[in-house]
Amino acid sequence: MPWMLRRLRNAGPRVGRFKARASPGKVWFSYGENLGFVLFEELGGAWPCPACDDFFDDLYGVVSHFAEKHPELANKPLEKALLKAEGEEIEVPRTFQGLACPYCGFFAENERHISYHIQHHHDH
Repeated sequence: MPWMLRRLRNAGPRVGRFKARASPGKVWFSYGENLGFVLFEELGGAWPCPACDDFFDDLYGVVSHFAEKHPELANKPLEKALLKAEGEEIEVPRTFQGLACPYCGFFAENERHISYHIQHHHDH
C-alpha cells in the first residue's frame, strides 16, 4: 500500500484521544477542517462511490466525484450521537456511513453494532 493510502487509512475522525481506523482496502478522507469524514473502499481494483453506484479506477477519481456530485455529504459537519450501552449514555461521532467507538476508534455501520462492540470489548 502506498504511503499516502496508509496515512489516509489512519486519518479518520478523532474519537477522544483515538482516531477511527479503517480496515485494509479502506481509506478515510475529509474534505476540510470541522467537516465529516468519508470512508472509501477499494473493491476488486475499483473504487465505488459510497453515495451512488458509480465506480472509479483510482482513489483520486472517487474523491473528486464525491465532492462534485455529493456536496451535501462532502461538506456535512461531523455529528455526535448519544448511544446507550450497558445502561450508560455514551457520545459517539457519526458520519453518514456509521459510528466510531469513543474508546478505541472501531467503526461500525449502525448503533446496534457499535453498542455490541462497546459492551463486549470495553469495561464500562
